[in-house]
Amino acid sequence: MANDLQSSISDYQQILIELLFTDLDLAFTFLDTARVSSWPETQRRNVEHAVKAHKEVSAKALQFEMPDSARKELDAGLRSLKERISRFGVKL
Repeated sequence: MANDLQSSISDYQQILIELLFTDLDLAFTFLDTARVSSWPETQRRNVEHAVKAHKEVSAKALQFEMPDSARKELDAGLRSLKERISRFGVKL
């Protein structure tokens, strides 16, 4: 029974980690859309969505433990996202 519970917790944590990376990937997609759009409003909205995703992923990542390798990869992705957002003149 304890092993089943531990396995369920591990599965749950893995799903949460995957969701964080999915949200991070989506934020990069928003920035790609902003970069290629010729419409200022579309650019603004997509950068806004990327900023929101950065804040959400950063906050959620602090709420639970994850393997060091996943933490390092997520932190690197967040740094990269922050740098790309700054290219649009937005400070985080």
